[in-house]
Amino acid sequence: MTESQNMLEVLACEIDVRPVDAPGIDALASAILGVERIDGELIVSFAPGAAGVVQRFVAAEQQCCSTIRWDVEQTPAAVRLRIGAEPQQIELLEQLFTH
Repeated sequence: MTESQNMLEVLACEIDVRPVDAPGIDALASAILGVERIDGELIVSFAPGAAGVVQRFVAAEQQCCSTIRWDVEQTPAAVRLRIGAEPQQIELLEQLFTH
């Protein structure tokens, strides 16, 4: 099994459902302000100007990784993506957002 296949299996993603033109984590990388775990959730903070890209990313992820909870909240200082998932999924997502 390839690393990509393993990641999709852990995340329980139906990658074929994800819109082809949707932004991926790489499109968000330059806007990441911080990544932390709070109460078992992964919180990724982005620069306020990234709100549109974050919203499009989340909309795509909600389609293909529907077992994972993706919540976006915006404040004047940051856009926060709160991800709720199984511990193994959180671990993998944290690695993806920090590398």
